[in-house]
Amino acid sequence: LRREIANEDFSQAYSQTFYEYNYLMNPDAIHRNDYREMIDAVTLDEVRKFAKQVLKEAAFEGVAYGNLDGKALRASLDATFKEASGKSLPPDRSPMRRVLQLPAGQPMAHVISTKSDNHCWNSLYQFGPRDYRREAILRVGAAALETGFYSEMRSKQQLGYIVWSFANLQGEMQGMFFVIQSGDYPATELAAR
Repeated sequence: LRREIANEDFSQAYSQTFYEYNYLMNPDAIHRNDYREMIDAVTLDEVRKFAKQVLKEAAFEGVAYGNLDGKALRASLDATFKEASGKSLPPDRSPMRRVLQLPAGQPMAHVISTKSDNHCWNSLYQFGPRDYRREAILRVGAAALETGFYSEMRSKQQLGYIVWSFANLQGEMQGMFFVIQSGDYPATELAAR
């Protein structure tokens, strides 16, 4: 596991960028580099003891999609809950991931250096508190921008081989992501374009 975490320094630039983004936006997060060297000291017995303790109170959240049989799906869910604790947490005890909301008019930038041969620019624009009307506008706007952003940055300017834009809806925050990964242009050039 320690080796796997160390190898993340060589993973795709966009993957590292999203990890850093999630770390920054989650005020409760602990960065993997802060515990990487502690892993060797953890024993399997400690993990087993901790598992018994932590699984006394657990919450499951999931989504099923496709041509599913409702009875079979329900049986699967029932089995999952029986194996865990047999109890459901009350709604006010279910974990909620907090998301950092940027102050209006105060941009935040985070620059990382990695051992990857690629560069990545990732920009998120937040659009105020989440509500139905704003979310509908954001989804329509994201759908309208997606093709044009890709065509301009990937096809016309040929900036990178990974080019995405999409609506981002997390907790109380909503916004729009723009991502470009390139082997030829540094992140500062990608941002300027």
